[in-house]
Amino acid sequence: VRHSGNAIGEVIEGAYSVLEDAPVVVDQVSRWKSIALRDIEREALAEAAHTLRFPTADEAKPAAIQADALLRPRRSADRATDLWTAFNVVQENTIKGGLTGRVRDANGRTVRRST
Repeated sequence: VRHSGNAIGEVIEGAYSVLEDAPVVVDQVSRWKSIALRDIEREALAEAAHTLRFPTADEAKPAAIQADALLRPRRSADRATDLWTAFNVVQENTIKGGLTGRVRDANGRTVRRST
């Protein structure tokens, strides 16, 4: 919403739009929570996110963390294996960072890196 002109009217209109779409969003969240993922599916999700997050990583210059680190929950409530939880855990770890890993520097020494 721009802060000039009829900003109040646009905010009110936006609030009604959000309220109107809320049942659809709640339904989608319920659907994602009802889809149980096997470990291999969760790993595929993490691999895809890892590729998007570290597009230039390869064997010569690997990323600071491995894809499986994106699946590590930060809270005990995030240990569920449904699609909604897995997506949110991967998303949080991808965006928030703070994960540590090891890579080799130009001299071949192991160095700790953080995202």
